[in-house]
Amino acid sequence: MAERKKWFLYGCLGCLGIVMLAVLIGAIVSGAAMFQVGQEQVEHRVSTQEIQSTVASETEDPELLDASAVAGHVRLNLTRAEFEIEALPPGEALRVEATYDKRSYELTESLEHGADGAWTYDLQFSSSGSNLMAALRQLFGGTAPKVQVFLPSDIPLSLELVLAQGGGRLDLGGMWLTEVDLHLEQGGFQVDVDEPLRYPVERFSMRGSMGGMQVSRLGNASPRKLDVEFDMGGLELDLRGLWLNDSDINIQSSMGGTVLRLPRDVTIVGLDFGGFRAPQDAEIPPPTLRFTTSTSMGELEIIP
Repeated sequence: MAERKKWFLYGCLGCLGIVMLAVLIGAIVSGAAMFQVGQEQVEHRVSTQEIQSTVASETEDPELLDASAVAGHVRLNLTRAEFEIEALPPGEALRVEATYDKRSYELTESLEHGADGAWTYDLQFSSSGSNLMAALRQLFGGTAPKVQVFLPSDIPLSLELVLAQGGGRLDLGGMWLTEVDLHLEQGGFQVDVDEPLRYPVERFSMRGSMGGMQVSRLGNASPRKLDVEFDMGGLELDLRGLWLNDSDINIQSSMGGTVLRLPRDVTIVGLDFGGFRAPQDAEIPPPTLRFTTSTSMGELEIIP
């Protein structure tokens, strides 16, 4: 019995030591975060990029204009911050506004023009530390990083976007997009197309995981091909808006819930739902949306 009491005492002391060690480590980490808050070097950055586009005026016949041949390519890779991306009024230059601690975050950008009139703009924003330290710094009053990107609306461009470990809002309404490729991870994101694009986008691709994503009025982009993949989170996909052409739509989801809101005045193929039907006697046949869907360990809810 005495031997058992001795080992029980040793076990309790060991557990107490582990708890005290954890408290000590937590105190050290918190102290380091508080120290870093006091050492912040806050940058308020505004930069503009003049785009040299060879595309003719917006009145040119779109049937004769191959915008993809002269389009720009915007590549944004943004992590651990709050992000906003939206369109500018016609005639304004691409602009970036950012607020962040230079000791903990880095922003780099570049613009290259090709001889054929095409151009490529790259923007990267990232943190040099850990997620835990970044969260603790903000908890103790540190500067919350924020990046706003304002894109020209009167120049054709393809958009490649990677957003991770943060929150973001994209307002693409009214832009001139030839292709969109979105990768969204570990955060909450909202994508709005609140007004029709200048011309229908050829391909719209979205891939998301470990977070939540809400997409509104995507029909205003009228993509000819739409690919959506979402894992381990919640997705609300609203396809309402002004559809101008047929579309092939592929939706794959797993380990989460997906809500799909359907547009009216279109023909739906590939979905089994007890909803509306597009008018069959119209002089101009309505656009046809052809769906393929796949769900695993989750649910797809269809709202007509």
